[in-house]
This record gives sequence, structure tokens and C-alpha cells, in this order.
Amino acid sequence: MARALDVTRSKRPLTTILVGPKPSAATLDAMTKVCRVLPVGVTEQGATTALLENWLAVLLPLKLPEPTSDTAESLDSIVSRSADLDQNIVGLIGFLDWATGRVWCDLIAFDTRGGVNNRDVIEVFAAMVDHPAFGLPEALYIDNGNEYGFATYLDDAMTLMVPGFHGPGRSMRVVNALPYNDSAKPIERWFGDFEPRYLSTLPGWISGNRMNKRQEAIGRTVAPYGTFEDFVPAFFGLLKAYHSMPTGKQSGLKGHSPNTTFQQHVVAGWSAISMSQDEVRAAVARRVERTIIQGAIQLRGRRLSCEELWQYTHDKVLVCDPVYHAPAELLVLDMKGKRLGIATPDVPLHPLDHRGAQSTAARAKAHRDAIVQMGRSVPKIDVAARLMALGQDQSEVIPNEPAGKVSFDPSQRPARILMPKKPLIPEERRREQDERMAAQMDLVKRIVG
Repeated sequence: MARALDVTRSKRPLTTILVGPKPSAATLDAMTKVCRVLPVGVTEQGATTALLENWLAVLLPLKLPEPTSDTAESLDSIVSRSADLDQNIVGLIGFLDWATGRVWCDLIAFDTRGGVNNRDVIEVFAAMVDHPAFGLPEALYIDNGNEYGFATYLDDAMTLMVPGFHGPGRSMRVVNALPYNDSAKPIERWFGDFEPRYLSTLPGWISGNRMNKRQEAIGRTVAPYGTFEDFVPAFFGLLKAYHSMPTGKQSGLKGHSPNTTFQQHVVAGWSAISMSQDEVRAAVARRVERTIIQGAIQLRGRRLSCEELWQYTHDKVLVCDPVYHAPAELLVLDMKGKRLGIATPDVPLHPLDHRGAQSTAARAKAHRDAIVQMGRSVPKIDVAARLMALGQDQSEVIPNEPAGKVSFDPSQRPARILMPKKPLIPEERRREQDERMAAQMDLVKRIVG
């Protein structure tokens, strides 16, 4: 990972180049109290971390030689420098563990066309939370610049809570720092101590004063340290030394080294809640709705599919679209947020390629099988029995007593009602024959005249 920033764009000293605004005094005091009140330990929910993380992006004033074609290839994205720029600047992205004083960081090399972006910070953060010695922080105290926008997507991933900052009992997962007054930030105070005590011991160090650079001798600039690959192990060697070095008795660690403090928490039962790097990248995503067409979805001009989409019996799904990455695969959820599967790009096939027909037939069969399986899972219901049971369960309506009663005396009736007598079958047939004969005789008389 290598990016660049031309130091000629800013003539400020290093202390003003440090990225990180100061929180208010009340907020800083509350966060310090939380750090002390909630040491790393075991809670009712299990082993969790009570670490508060901070973010830092600084420029390390180190002189490196001009990259050759070999170093440019090995650094992947370092480009050729301009002739008038005689030094390369290394960037640091770091997270400070307030509970133990440990630092997780990574280095990047800056060129004139770029700077720290969200993707850089995400990759460093993802590597940290995947490590068993760090894991997910309970709260993330972070700057409010554009390059930190990824933190707004971490609320679902960081489900642990810290009381304090805006009143008791309030859940705080991601805390944005107030702007300005950089030097008050704890991680920048750490770097202000780490730079003169450790980094300045390296050859090639030019100090943070851009107007008065360090010199080996009068009129002679500092010789380059070496390649970027040489500097990386040297830096992390110094960082390892810092982790092993006891602190002052007035410090928050009470004279212990960061590693010793961390060891005490481990012995007390602390363990990390980790998260894979792929899951972190997936968490920094927005959910977009897509329609399934022939077992596939369309996103960013690409057609993606998976077996779970072939078997899905609804029309709509939610796709986790990463905000800062160009993913090779996407997480697919149903409309209730339940995981369906991982969609990968469809391979386009020529219309005459027989594999296209085979793939279409396989998807159709998978969809039919899913419907059949769904039908089998539905319990059989006896509708008539349910209706009769429903009728039996209903209470009967009890009528009121009749308001009166009508009586009838047969001796006083004026007439009788006689029902017509139904003729016997032979008599009915004889009558029908007589009627037909009479009709025929009448017809003959009319014809003869």
C-alpha cells in the first residue's frame, strides 16, 4: 500500500501536519474516566474489550532515495518522483489502545497525487480487528474528516457499549472528535513522544521542521536511509521496543510497559472479539434493493448470481454494496435482512454455447425444486374439519320468549282447502293418447276440408 503527498504543498512544521482535532475538555475527561473505570476484563456478556481506539495520520520526516523501476514495482503504487523533490515521505495510520498503550499501525508511501483515503484506513482497521491481540474496540474515537466517513457504517458491527460521553447509560460506539487543537489528542501525544525517542535514532531522519531540516554536517543534507522495504522492518522494530519499554510512574500505565499491562489483562481473562477483514469490508457498505431476473441481479453494470438466488422464491433482495471498495463478490440479504448468500459475477456465454442453455435449465430446475420443497413443507389442512370445528366452537343464540301465541278452531273455519289429487300413471298415459288422437283428427279435417 503506497500513496503520496508532496511536502512542498505545506511549509508548516510537523506538529501542524499531524491529523487529529482536539475533543473538548469535558469529553476528554469523560473518556479518560471511562478508560480507567472500564479496564479490559470480563463482563456479563462474556469476554469483551473495553478499549477505546483513536486514529492518527501523520507524515514521517524520513529521507528515502528516489525509487527505481524495481522499487516502484515492488511498492505497487509508488510513482516516479519529480526531479526537484529529493525525498520521499512515509505516512503512518495508527490506532492507540487507551487501556494498554499499545499501538496498531501501518505505513504507506506518499506521492504527489494522493493522500490517506477511506480505503487505506479501512484496511488498517480491518487488519487490527482480525488480530487476536486487538479485536473490535468497544468505542472508536475518530476524527471527522472525509477520510474517516467509513466509521459511520460500523455501528452494526460494533455492538458493544460504553456509558459516559453524553450522559449515563447512553450507547456510544463511534465518537467523532471536535475540530482543531490537534496536539491535545492522546495518540498525537504518543507520536510526539515516539518520534524523538525512537524514530529520530534512524539514519536518514530529517526532523519535523520543514524550514530547518536536520543535517549530517554543515551544508550537507542527511543521507537517505534506504528503500521503503528497508524502513518498514526498522520502524516496527522500534515500535516493538516501545511496547516493551516501561513508562513513567505518572503515566496512565503506572510505570508498566504496554506489553506488561496487556499481559495483566490477559491473565485476568480478557479475550478479543475479532472480525474477519472481509466482514469488515462488507460492513462498510450500503444496502440497495435489487430485482431478481432469471436468478441474477444487476449492480454497477455487472450481472451477479449465486445458487441461493436461483432458489429464492421472491422478487426483491437487498445487496450490500461496498462504499469504498470494488468487490469481486457481494453479500445478498432477503428483504428482512437475513443472509442469503454470496453473489459472484456471471460468466457471459455466447448464444451458441451449449453451456448457456445448460446453465439456464439448471437455474430453472433449482427454482422449481425450491417451490416443490416449499410445498412439501406446508402442513396438510382438512378444511371441512376446520370449518366444522369452527361451527362447534360457536355458542348458540338463545331466543327470547314468544310475545304471543295464535290459536285455531277447525269448527269455525269457513272453507276447506283441498289438495289436488295426483293422477295414476295409466290414466295419465291414456289422457295423453286421447289428446294426440284428437289433435291428429283435427288436422285431417282441416286438410280434407
